[in-house]
Amino acid sequence: MGFMDQYKDMAQQAQQAQGGQGAPPGMDDTAEMMKMAEKYNKLAQSGIERKGKILAGQGTGRTDVGGSLEYEFKVEITPDGGEPYEATIQQFVHPQNVEHFPVGKELTVKVDPEDPTNAVLWG
Repeated sequence: MGFMDQYKDMAQQAQQAQGGQGAPPGMDDTAEMMKMAEKYNKLAQSGIERKGKILAGQGTGRTDVGGSLEYEFKVEITPDGGEPYEATIQQFVHPQNVEHFPVGKELTVKVDPEDPTNAVLWG
């Protein structure tokens, strides 16, 4: 079962558990998490790689079904031959990997070719 299939299955189970009457407690943002997963998958496939630098990062307090924590990162993105700009990236990070995203870290981000502020941390 793929990543998106897991989220869709989870949403269907939540809806069935409530008899179609909304999500159970703690599941009210399932649709938002599905949108985030779709965004990540889209940018993973069609995003343009750019240089990035983490300027700040903090947890939002949310977790996904796999136990990953959501972080909001302020990132400086440098396009090829262009001026750097800032973007805010919300992304789930497994607790074991949080230490790999300290302030000041330079890494690759993938940006949407139609909206360069829509990006994900890539590597």
